[in-house]
Amino acid sequence: ANPRFVASQSGAAVVTPVGPGVPQAFVTVSWTASVDDGAGERDVERYAVYRRLSSVTTFDQPIGSIVAGHSSYSFVDSDNLQTGQVWVYGVTALDCSPANSSMATASAVTIP
Repeated sequence: ANPRFVASQSGAAVVTPVGPGVPQAFVTVSWTASVDDGAGERDVERYAVYRRLSSVTTFDQPIGSIVAGHSSYSFVDSDNLQTGQVWVYGVTALDCSPANSSMATASAVTIP
């Protein structure tokens, strides 16, 4: 079962720009648990987080992995983010087989 992104004013991926006390911009990606994480089939073991530039049509390898077992999740990405880049983030749930759910994607975010 698919994870669902947490709604916020900027979508599920929110940019924090450089500013006082923030030396580098970062993106926080947030989502809620899959229906099979703690209920349903109860077989979700982890979530994989992906990113791609908006000009690229496919995601490559995951940039992070979060262990399942919570009601909501977040991942902070600050790796090589450059001003003007537009990123799209995605999350899949991985079960014990190990199979990936289909990808849930967030709205594109621009690094200020």
